[in-house]
Amino acid sequence: MTLAELRSALGLTQVDLDRLAGLPDNTVNQIENGKNKNPGIRACVAIVDALRRSGATGADVETIFAEQAAAKP
Repeated sequence: MTLAELRSALGLTQVDLDRLAGLPDNTVNQIENGKNKNPGIRACVAIVDALRRSGATGADVETIFAEQAAAKP
């Protein structure tokens, strides 16, 4: 499952997730579209926290990171 798929399954828009995570507008859009391939630990933690507060499980979040790691050359 990708970040976009999980976010959508939780009923969140990219803007919703940006705001819940306390991130600047378009941060999630840039991450999902590969324009920001290294968002930094603070942004990642903020996104994970926002996803969990929105109902994501640890397994959901773990899947995102596993797929991202596998996709790297």
